[in-house]
Amino acid sequence: MVPAGGALTQAILQASYNASIKAQGGTSPYTWKFLSGSLPVGLTYNVSGDSFIISGVPTWEKGMSWQDSFFTLRVSDNSPSPQVVEKTFSIKKTVAEFKIIYPADARLPDAA
Repeated sequence: MVPAGGALTQAILQASYNASIKAQGGTSPYTWKFLSGSLPVGLTYNVSGDSFIISGVPTWEKGMSWQDSFFTLRVSDNSPSPQVVEKTFSIKKTVAEFKIIYPADARLPDAA
């Protein structure tokens, strides 16, 4: 039975985020449990059928950790001898790329 653990898509600060982890194999319905760890601040999770869905808008405030978030999930199926899978996932937090673009003929002011 799947899911495979690993890294999910990056969570960009102040940008809408949506990721889905899907169970495959075994017998539905599936039971999901958030075992340990944490999601980045601003993200929440929902369970919908065979999917564990993470969504929201990641935020950051002064003093908060900028480290990646790790969490462990357990999913079990509904067979007479339930299959159980526990996997650890990570979400890397990042900021959107920031560029300042000057016109080709623009001249920067001289330093005083």
